[in-house]
Amino acid sequence: MRYNAIDKIKKIGCSPFITVIGRGGAGVPVLRIEAVVEYNNSKATELFHNGIKNNKVVKTLVDESKIKSLIILDSGEIHPSTFHYNTIKQRCEPYITLVTTVGCDGGGMNVDKINLIVDYKVDNSHRIIDELLSKFIMRFTYEDIERTKSIIISDSNVVYPCTFNYSTIRRRIHILRGDEVIPQESEEDI
Repeated sequence: MRYNAIDKIKKIGCSPFITVIGRGGAGVPVLRIEAVVEYNNSKATELFHNGIKNNKVVKTLVDESKIKSLIILDSGEIHPSTFHYNTIKQRCEPYITLVTTVGCDGGGMNVDKINLIVDYKVDNSHRIIDELLSKFIMRFTYEDIERTKSIIISDSNVVYPCTFNYSTIRRRIHILRGDEVIPQESEEDI
């Protein structure tokens, strides 16, 4: 049986915050985490600087040499962190589950915040993707866009490209959620 985040909080009995800057410098509410991105490429740097321009970055850490990752909340706030994606993923595990969406542990999303997954390599997907991009915000989190195999839309209507194909990310989400049976794709899904 799968516990959702609220069940986990009731079981543990606390309001979950995790430290995002070493030695207790700052924390974020775990249940509001939408995505975590490694700060190791120009797209992550661009995301950080655009966030500063648009007043979306919470400036608890502005020394870029210390930033290891960016934590994106469902409100769109961006929190720089001194911890890498894998460390944040492990520290969030009692409360939420992050699924890796960018290869080599380059970033991931809260499985409970995923609304839609679209296969990027299907013939007519570009029409669907163009429509989605006209309605939603796009957050590129890695440099080589050619690596994109699927697109994930969050509950807050943000589009995140993913380096894993649709079936892989779908299977990972079902496994991480603890689903006993992974639903088979019908002809309509393909």
